[in-house]
Amino acid sequence: MTQINVMKRVVTHPGLFVLERILQPHQISLTKFAEYLKVSPKHLSEITRGLKPIRPNLAYRIELATGYSAEMFLELQMKHDLSIEREHAFGISRIPPFSDRLEK
Repeated sequence: MTQINVMKRVVTHPGLFVLERILQPHQISLTKFAEYLKVSPKHLSEITRGLKPIRPNLAYRIELATGYSAEMFLELQMKHDLSIEREHAFGISRIPPFSDRLEK
């Protein structure tokens, strides 16, 4: 049977990137940045705390405002989500590779 090694740590949420790489270094308040992006401060706060995912619409708004690509934020979100699934997928991890079932 082929064994696949999976990461055991949870990948950082992209909201933390927004907080640590955009807001804090430039001393921008979350409220001001939310207003600039035309989103609610509550929504942006939930994202920077890792409670809500970054969706394409917001990723694109951040791209326009900062120059960081929307694809980067969406890739970070996808990696974060997948790392959580791998961390918590107890039953799923027992599924053997399908290739082991194919006739050789």
